[in-house]
Amino acid sequence: MSNHETSGEKPGTYVITPDQMMAAGSIFIPADQIQAVEIPRPPIVALHGEDGNVLVAVHPDGHLEYGPGYGPDEAARVFWEAVERFARPIGEQQWGAPLNARINAELAAGQRAEEALERVKQVGPDLEYEATMPGMAEAAREAKRDASRRIRQAIARVEGTTT
Repeated sequence: MSNHETSGEKPGTYVITPDQMMAAGSIFIPADQIQAVEIPRPPIVALHGEDGNVLVAVHPDGHLEYGPGYGPDEAARVFWEAVERFARPIGEQQWGAPLNARINAELAAGQRAEEALERVKQVGPDLEYEATMPGMAEAAREAKRDASRRIRQAIARVEGTTT
């Protein structure tokens, strides 16, 4: 295909390979076939205050533009509120509500276990006290003491201490 022929892709479109360009030394493209392509500029990141005015704008080239009434504290607050607002949905999409629900369920189960352990801790001393009551058979006393000892040992294992 010569540089005056069109490709089948789009009428009037010239397809020239790099090898053809090197071999030709120069190429001819009619002026009506030259097009400019608009490349969109990157967006300007702007932080708006409560009144809607721009506090600070970061331009694509990196320079900062400060709006009327600019205050670094307000700009920082607005920035971090925006980060939190946009980061939360990302986290929810990535990890989701099911993970949050599971974590909350595990925390609640741990809380219930701690409360149960505190109740069990009271049983041992109660059994020890009951074992000292007058009129109790010796076998019952020994059973209460043994139960109290087992409870203390179980608590020590759970808490990682020794008795």
